[in-house]
This record gives sequence, C-alpha cells and structure tokens, in this order.
Amino acid sequence: MDFNEVTFHYIECIHFYSQNSGSQSGQQVGDATQSHLANASVNTNQTTTLNPVVPSQSSDGNGRKNVDDMILDYLKQPACTARQQGIHIDEIAQQLKIPKNKLEGVIQSLEGDGLIYSTIDEYHFKHVEL
Repeated sequence: MDFNEVTFHYIECIHFYSQNSGSQSGQQVGDATQSHLANASVNTNQTTTLNPVVPSQSSDGNGRKNVDDMILDYLKQPACTARQQGIHIDEIAQQLKIPKNKLEGVIQSLEGDGLIYSTIDEYHFKHVEL
C-alpha cells in the first residue's frame, strides 16, 4: 500500500468538500479533516436494516440521473450516516436493486464530483455533508 495515495485521498476529499461548501475558512476545513480522521480510525461492525429508496421520475436539473439521486438519497438516510465506516457497495446494490457494474460507474462519478467519498476502503462510501 502506498501511503501517499491515502494522503492524496484525504487532501482530495478536503478539496472537494471546501469547493462544495463554499468554505473560506481553513479552520473549518481543518476541523472537518480532524473529525474525519478520528472517525475513520474507528471500526465497528453494525448491521442495520435500511429502507430502499423509491426511484423518482424527475431529475434535479444538475444533470444527475435518477440512479445518482437514488444513491445519494440512500446514503443520506440516518441509518447510513450513523455508520462511521460507510456503506459497502454490495449493500447499496442489494438495497437499491441496481447491478453492481452500473453502480460502480455511478459511484465513481459521484465521488469525482465530490458528492460522496470512500471511507475505510474503496468499497465503503458516505455522502459529503454540507
């Protein structure tokens, strides 16, 4: 494992967070980083039953497709946000009934847009709280 990749990932997450939040204060970003690092070191095994998201028939005007919104809505559920390690991609695919290969592309796009981030590995995700 190249630790430079881990460092780069954290910096990239901070960059996307600061872009999306409009934060001008380095202190706010620093606090968010320290909080994220503290939460990332905690590994708990939790099993939670989550409600699947019903797809909507409209887009939000930002060019995101319904699958994007379904994933974001699912990750924003209180049961998902409470899990510090994030939600595994297999669980998202199972709950939303989306093929994993399609889900991987959408998640990669959402991560590139700074709307979600990977947590303990490249298979666990959380949404960016603004």
